[in-house]
Amino acid sequence: MKVDQIVMDLDGCVYLGNHPINNSPQAIEKLRSRGIKIRFLTNNATKTREEYKNKLIGMGISVESNDILTSGGATAIYLKNRFGETNIYPIGGKALIEELSREGHRIVDWSKADFVVVCLDFDINYNKLLNATRAIMNGARLVATNKDPTVPSENGFMPGAGAIVSAIEYATSTKAFLIGKPSKVILEIASSYWNFKDDVVMVVGDRLDTDILAGNEMNWITTLVLSGATKIDDLKNETEQKMKPKVIVRDLLDLANRWDEILKTLGEQSCAT
Repeated sequence: MKVDQIVMDLDGCVYLGNHPINNSPQAIEKLRSRGIKIRFLTNNATKTREEYKNKLIGMGISVESNDILTSGGATAIYLKNRFGETNIYPIGGKALIEELSREGHRIVDWSKADFVVVCLDFDINYNKLLNATRAIMNGARLVATNKDPTVPSENGFMPGAGAIVSAIEYATSTKAFLIGKPSKVILEIASSYWNFKDDVVMVVGDRLDTDILAGNEMNWITTLVLSGATKIDDLKNETEQKMKPKVIVRDLLDLANRWDEILKTLGEQSCAT
């Protein structure tokens, strides 16, 4: 079996906070040396793709901006493709606003909004929640870039975008339309954005309920790293087939070091089915 593309998560997979995980830059280069194209797809919309590029380069990982897609960027693309340039009241920082504006969307006051778009917002406050609630009750639709309950960091887990989305859903009795993983929407956008066509794709991430679930829905090869949100005990408790990874590794370095063995096993499994 040959893998053409790897779609790799960032938080908990490549790094925790500002610290690379166990020689992840070297692992990425080792995988690239085999001719594999590596893309980065993150639910975290608190940075633009250019800011993520600079962060990765600072860790010793060479990358271009167009090899990175955030849930904020995917949301902007989805709304543009489906509804054209829209009026948006954002719950999020300048990165979300930049990604939305890049696709021609207009950032407006709550009273003029067609959509309320929510991501992790480190400056969330009651007034923002109030305005989002007013906009939705005024007819705007609620869109979540992602609903991750937590974000892993070097100091443990922080509340994620899901905590904010849930507050707005509860206040408005509205269900947010989800763009980020585990929704197939973000992977379909990524597939088109990177022009995968007939490529064999592996998705690598640290969450069963986002990365692995979404990858299985796309029939991609799903690889779980145990360096972030999911630990080995979580696997023992997980029985749903749709969240079972095809490959489990300790971290990216383990994936790179065991690559030939992993491909052989995947090939044998493919022949068996």
